[in-house]
Amino acid sequence: MTLQQLNQMSYDKIVFLWNEYCEEVNYFTDMLYTNDDEAFSTFGFTINGTLINSTNEVYDWDDEFVTADGYGNPLSAADPKILMDLDALLEWYLQKQHDSESIK
Repeated sequence: MTLQQLNQMSYDKIVFLWNEYCEEVNYFTDMLYTNDDEAFSTFGFTINGTLINSTNEVYDWDDEFVTADGYGNPLSAADPKILMDLDALLEWYLQKQHDSESIK
C-alpha cells in the first residue's frame, strides 16, 4: 500500500483502519467518531470546551468526524484524513502486513 492509496480510500475504510491502529498502539483518544451525541458521551466533551474550540475554528457542529484534542475538547473535520497521521498509519499498516507474511 502507498500513501496515495490511503488517500484514495473511502472515509469508512480509512476511519476503520485508523481506529484499528489507534487501538493497537493505545491512542484511544485519537480514535475518530461520527460527530454526534454518542461521541460527546464517549469523550465526555464539555459545553465550555466545545464552545472554545468552536470559537477557535477547530470544531464545527456540521463536520462529520470528531476526535479529542490534547485537552479533551472536540476537534472535528469534514475529511477524516485531516485528523490522522497518515504516515504513521501507513508505517503501521506495512509493518502489520510484513509481520503477517513472516508468520506464514
